[in-house]
Amino acid sequence: MSPPTQRAKRLHLLDAADVAALYDRPIFTAEEQAFYFALTPAETGLMQTWTEGVIQAFFVLQLGYFKAKQRFFTIDLAEVSADLTFICDQVVLDVPLDDLRLPHRNMIGQQRQRILEHFGYRRPLAADRQVAFNLAASVAPISTKPQYLLRIVLQHFAEQRCILPGYTYLQEQIIGKAITTEEQRLTNLLQTHLTPAECDLLESVFEAPDGRYQLTVLRRAPKDFSRGELRRERTRGTDLLPLYDLAPRLLPILAISHEGIAYYAALVGYYGTTRLKDLQSWMVYVYLLAFVQHRYHRLHDNLIGGFMQAVKDYYDEAKAAAKEQVYDYRVELTQDVVRAGQVLQLFTNDQIPPAASFGTVQERAFTLLERERLARAAAYIATGVGCDEHAFHWDHVDTMARRFKGRLRSLLLGVDLSATRASMPLAETVRFLQATFRQGRALTQIDPQTIPTRCIPVRLKRYFYTHPSPGTAQLRLDRFEFLVYQQVRAALEAGDLVCRQSLRFRSIEDDLIPVAEWQAHKDALIAAAKLPILEQPIADHLAELEQALEARFAAVNGRIAAGANTAVTITQTGTTRRWSLQPIKGRDLVNHALFDALPHVSINRVLAFVDQQCGFMQAFEHVLVSFVE
Repeated sequence: MSPPTQRAKRLHLLDAADVAALYDRPIFTAEEQAFYFALTPAETGLMQTWTEGVIQAFFVLQLGYFKAKQRFFTIDLAEVSADLTFICDQVVLDVPLDDLRLPHRNMIGQQRQRILEHFGYRRPLAADRQVAFNLAASVAPISTKPQYLLRIVLQHFAEQRCILPGYTYLQEQIIGKAITTEEQRLTNLLQTHLTPAECDLLESVFEAPDGRYQLTVLRRAPKDFSRGELRRERTRGTDLLPLYDLAPRLLPILAISHEGIAYYAALVGYYGTTRLKDLQSWMVYVYLLAFVQHRYHRLHDNLIGGFMQAVKDYYDEAKAAAKEQVYDYRVELTQDVVRAGQVLQLFTNDQIPPAASFGTVQERAFTLLERERLARAAAYIATGVGCDEHAFHWDHVDTMARRFKGRLRSLLLGVDLSATRASMPLAETVRFLQATFRQGRALTQIDPQTIPTRCIPVRLKRYFYTHPSPGTAQLRLDRFEFLVYQQVRAALEAGDLVCRQSLRFRSIEDDLIPVAEWQAHKDALIAAAKLPILEQPIADHLAELEQALEARFAAVNGRIAAGANTAVTITQTGTTRRWSLQPIKGRDLVNHALFDALPHVSINRVLAFVDQQCGFMQAFEHVLVSFVE
C-alpha cells in the first residue's frame, strides 16, 4: 500500500452554526448589550483618549465585540446600527445618529491595538501557529478525532491570550496537518514492524468465500442476549482470534491511546467494507488493527453481559418460585393449624371413653389431619418457626440445573477472568471450573475432595450438603455450580473480578502506565502532563486542602452563630449546644394550569430535540447501533 498523501478535500471540523459561533460578529440581545457594552473605569479612560464622539462610539463597539468573541470584525454600518444606538444612549455620547460614520482604517487599527493591550491579548504570529501545530501533533496519538484536536488548540490559544487564527488555517495548517503527520508516523512504524504475512492476514477480512465479506460478518453485533445470538458471537470470537493476536503486539508499538483505538475502530464502520478495500493506504491496517482489538473487547463485554443477564434471569426465576411456594405453604399451614386445634380438642372430648387406647385417639386425629401435615403444624406451634424460603429457592435451582448448565458453562468458558485480589477464593473456584469444563469432564467425575469450596458462605452450607450416612457429607454439585455463577456476577458488578480483554469489565490497572515504566520515567511523565498539582508534594497539597476546609467550617459556623443561616436552629441548655435543621415544607405537587394546555410528547422526542440543540448523544456509545429503532 502507498503512504498517505495530502488530503484531497478540507477536513470537516465544525458545522456552519459552530463556525458562526466562533467567527461571526455577535448579535446581541438587549441584556447582552447591557453586559458587553458596560465600561469599567479603566475602559472609560481608554475611550476618553479620543475626544470625538463618533470615534468613542466605535471604540466601545469594538471593545464589546472583543469581550464577546476575543477577535475583531469587519464592520458594516447598517448591520451595527442597533448596537451603536444603544452605545450612544447608554454611554451618553453626544453623537447624532445621522453623523455616525466608519472611522479611518488607521484609527480602527489603533483602537484594536489598544484593546489588545488592555486585555493582554496579541495577534497570532508564525511562531504561535507553529506552537499550536506542534501541540496538535503531540496529542494526536491520543486521538486524531478532529473535534478533539480542535478543542485542544482552542484551549491553547485561550490560555496564551492569543487571537484564534482563521477557520481555514485551522482546518488545513494546524488540525489537518497534525492528522497527516500522525498518519505518516503510524505508516512508518507499520512499514517497519508489519510483516508481509501479517499484511495478508489482515487483508483476509476482505475475502468473501460465501458472498459476504468476512469483515462484514465480524462487524455484526448481537441483537440481544439470547442463547442463539451469543452462540454466534462466540463463533465470531473464534474467527477474530488469529487477527487479535496481532493487535497486542503492534498497537503498543504504534503508541495509540485507548481513545485513539476506539476512534480508528469506528472509522471501519464509517468507511464500510467496500470503501476500505479500495483504499490504498497503510492507514487501513491501522483501522483494522484497532477494529480487531476493539471488537474483540466488545465481544467479551457482550459475553459477560449475556452471562450476567442469564444468571439474573435464573436467580429471579428461582426467587419467584420460592416466594410462590412460601405463599402456598403459609396458606396450607394456616389451614393445618386450625385442624391441629381440632386434634387437641380430642383430649378434652368427653365422648371419648377414658379407657380408649392411644391408638384409637391417634386414628381419629389422622382422620382430621394427615400425619405429616399434623407433625408440621405441631412443630410450628411448638417452635414458631415456619418455612425456609432459602430451601425452596435451592430446591428450584435443582430443577433448573440442566438449563443453566447448558447456557452458562459455554459463556464462562468464553471469557478469561482474573481477581483483583490473588487470595480471593472465588477466583480459585472459577479457574477450577473452567479447567474442568475445557477438559470435557463433568463435576461428578471429579474427586469431591479436590473441588475448592471455600467460596460457600458458612450460613448457606446446610443447603449444599447431604448426609447419606452419619459422619459423611456429600456436596450438591448443581447448587454449588449455580452459587459460583451468582458470585461471579456479583464480583463482576463490584469490580472484584475483571476481564482484561474487555472494555467495561477491565481493571483500572490495565489503563494505567506499567509500573516499571512509571518508576523509570516518573519525573518526565509528570512534567509532560503539565499539571502543577502533580509536582506539588502530597503532604503540602493535603495541608492546603485542610486549611481550606477548616476555613470553610469556620465560615459556615460563623453564619450559623450569627443567625444568617435560617435553615439551622441552635438551642442551648446550660453548656450544651444543639443544632437541628428546620423541616422543609413540601412543595405543591400539582402542575401549573399552563402545562395542561401544552401537548404531551414522548421522552424519545424530548431526547431527540435536545440532541439536535447540543449533540449530547455523541457522548454515549451505542453497542447495537444497527438495531436501534
